[in-house]
Amino acid sequence: MKNSATKIKILLVVGVVLLFAKILFFNGKPAQPPAAASPCPPATAPFPSYDAQFAPSDKWCLDNPNGQVFQLSQNYEDAVKSVYEPLAWKKVVTTPEDFKIKWKEYLLAVLTYAYEGNVENDWVVQRNTRRRWFHAPWMHAGSTGREFLHGLTVERPSCAAELIDGKICDDDKLSINNWAVGIYNEPGGFYTGQIWREMLKPHPNPKNFPRDGFPEGTVAIKLLFTQADLDYLKNSVKWQADIYRGAMPPQTMRLLQIDVAVRDDVSPTGWVFGTFMYHDDAPPFEYHAALPPDKQSWLKVVPLGLMFGSETSESILNRQVPVPQHFGCRERLNGPVDNPKSSCLACHAQAEVPADLDFNKLNLTYPPMACDAETDKFWFRYVNPRSRKEAEKTLSAPDKKTVSLDFSLQMRQGIERCCAAKNACQCR
Repeated sequence: MKNSATKIKILLVVGVVLLFAKILFFNGKPAQPPAAASPCPPATAPFPSYDAQFAPSDKWCLDNPNGQVFQLSQNYEDAVKSVYEPLAWKKVVTTPEDFKIKWKEYLLAVLTYAYEGNVENDWVVQRNTRRRWFHAPWMHAGSTGREFLHGLTVERPSCAAELIDGKICDDDKLSINNWAVGIYNEPGGFYTGQIWREMLKPHPNPKNFPRDGFPEGTVAIKLLFTQADLDYLKNSVKWQADIYRGAMPPQTMRLLQIDVAVRDDVSPTGWVFGTFMYHDDAPPFEYHAALPPDKQSWLKVVPLGLMFGSETSESILNRQVPVPQHFGCRERLNGPVDNPKSSCLACHAQAEVPADLDFNKLNLTYPPMACDAETDKFWFRYVNPRSRKEAEKTLSAPDKKTVSLDFSLQMRQGIERCCAAKNACQCR
């Protein structure tokens, strides 16, 4: 009897174990292997590199295992405010009058600085061992935001007449797609980090933004690519870009324009803007490092001009450009894809936010860019957030209660997108 009872207990225990094994491990179905990890790079944090709805597919990443996928450079907390090396352009220009004489030398010094370590690494700035460069966050959102290959965003479209003959087109004729990506050097990354540290607080207050704007020595560079297939762009730098957001394969885009901006106290506005354009027949500018053949095209750019103030006399234009240019309002500087009724400084002066972060109010403050005597008074006056005069600190100050973003349209667009997104910035 005792042995029989023991056997029954053993059988019961075995049965219970088998039952739990079936429930836990089989559940009436074959065991499933763990899901395979995506071949695409993981999402970046805290700021996305591109909109998740326009992310590369697993198939694309499998078919292009060595293909570039854009990653936002966003280690702002490690960026330093001060420039830690001599800046070549500071030796070129020491007074505003110097800009008029040495403008080409100044711009080429800036362009060389921005190229170093970036052009050699296909502008994947995280690979640059010479200097640190940063992207502006929150430029990813929506169909006009960063595409996943190079982080390009939508720019003003063009027409063929503008790009070939420098003739101005009506808005309904602007059908050529242009996209661009911009980066800041380390002082620019520091300022960016200060702005976004405030924006991510539960109740962000723009009045806590750094009052002096970007530190002197900040450099920004923007690479603009076009879908136009023009004779003078046949051998231009070519990038693939997902401009149709997955509805079509990535498109070939050609380098057309390069913009640079420098925080320089020599300028009465605190900023110097310059523009280059690509041309096959341009002699390569002198770059100190040897580049492989596939990167030589980066050197075939022509300086179009420099702008350091809002007066027409403070735009120095290159009259020897191989392609006719429309330039900006009353011969102020801008580039081939820019608004001919504006200028570099006037356009970027819109970089401001309402003190209460209500963008519906801000959108009502600007008169249209018409390039006439009436609107010129508004658009082409001095703006400098470091000015002692309140009326000069922002484009629409002081009566509109706005806070300057020191000529950074990327910063304004990023803040505006974050404020519009749900569960992102708590702007109101």
